[in-house]
Amino acid sequence: MSIMSDPATGVFAITPADGVVLAKPTRAIRATGAGNVSLVGVDGVTALCAFLAGETRVIRAKIINATLTTATGLEGMY
Repeated sequence: MSIMSDPATGVFAITPADGVVLAKPTRAIRATGAGNVSLVGVDGVTALCAFLAGETRVIRAKIINATLTTATGLEGMY
């Protein structure tokens, strides 16, 4: 059983797509290029987060929308 304080066990590339649920919800998101990420959290709340280039944030997301997402090189950790 995975505990949320455990480190991530895998990484996958994220291609933003409006309303498309990710195969696995993220534990964290990394952006290699600066910009905004429009997401829907596992709790259903929509958020627009600004990322710096190379920044990793602990965010539980189930959808990464293309609309309003300008950050590039997105990776999800689970």
